[in-house]
Amino acid sequence: MDIVNTLRSEHDRVMKLIQEFSRDERPEARRQLIMQLVQELSVHEAAEEAAVWTEVRQVIDAKLFDKVMREQGELKDVLRQAAEKREMDVSGLLTRLQDMLKRHIATEQDEVFPLITQKCDQQTRDRLGTAFMDSKNALIDRAAKLNVTMLPDEVVEQLKQRR
Repeated sequence: MDIVNTLRSEHDRVMKLIQEFSRDERPEARRQLIMQLVQELSVHEAAEEAAVWTEVRQVIDAKLFDKVMREQGELKDVLRQAAEKREMDVSGLLTRLQDMLKRHIATEQDEVFPLITQKCDQQTRDRLGTAFMDSKNALIDRAAKLNVTMLPDEVVEQLKQRR
């Protein structure tokens, strides 16, 4: 389970959710999509930080690592804002999130992934991919066992089914 392929797949899924949001104008559908997007990105970012960045930090320069961490911090702020929104007038927030995601995904895919591919052998990339998925699944399972939702009105079990 190569980490580069795993993360590319995750990025593709998130961008599809954003496209869905843009196409579906029904308020309830939009509310559900934004909650799903916030959950998936929150779990993704937490798993990435727990399982990937510590090791990847050793193969990329400090300036690039700081850039990635800064982008992730900005994303987390926007995700918090989206999670706190009760009305469905979140299109401006989603536009900001979409722009940030595109920039962050481009940074990872255009700058970080080539370095991972170049400086980490296949075994290391597979180990990182497995560690990422294990961390992601543990986050989802832990929340499900606690019988809590990650966000209002969206049960973790629904996220678990989408894995």
